[in-house]
Amino acid sequence: MSNLFDTTARILEIAVEGTKLRHQVIVNNVANVDTPGFQSADLKFEEMLRARLHASEKDTAQAPAQQIDQLARKTFHVEGQSLSHQEQTKTDAMRAELVFEAHDQPRLDGNTVDIDREMAKLGKNTLLHNAYLELLNRKYRMLKTAITGTA
Repeated sequence: MSNLFDTTARILEIAVEGTKLRHQVIVNNVANVDTPGFQSADLKFEEMLRARLHASEKDTAQAPAQQIDQLARKTFHVEGQSLSHQEQTKTDAMRAELVFEAHDQPRLDGNTVDIDREMAKLGKNTLLHNAYLELLNRKYRMLKTAITGTA
């Protein structure tokens, strides 16, 4: 079935999954805004995705169908801290990095969550997630139109 979808659709699926996981991390930060000693975190997956794309662009000897199949087998593996439903140990898993954010002035209780910053990150992440979903929906509508011949 992966032969039906191009690399762009697969990349958008990965981006949607990445923003979904980032949303969970941000919500966890907000939920722990009053927890003493809690360190705010963020999920970095864009760099990994960019590196995979540039690596596949340089590999021109591989047929496009093989590149799509290889990309379709990739799944996220979060490094740094495990998220229960994302614990895969496949060697070809795409890596997303959970990073703890450094802050200039943590509160007296050691908590580094800045609620204003977290809400801004949540808003940005929501916009990105919705944009990726809209682009993916448009790709699927184009596919439907190509198959059925009607819009």
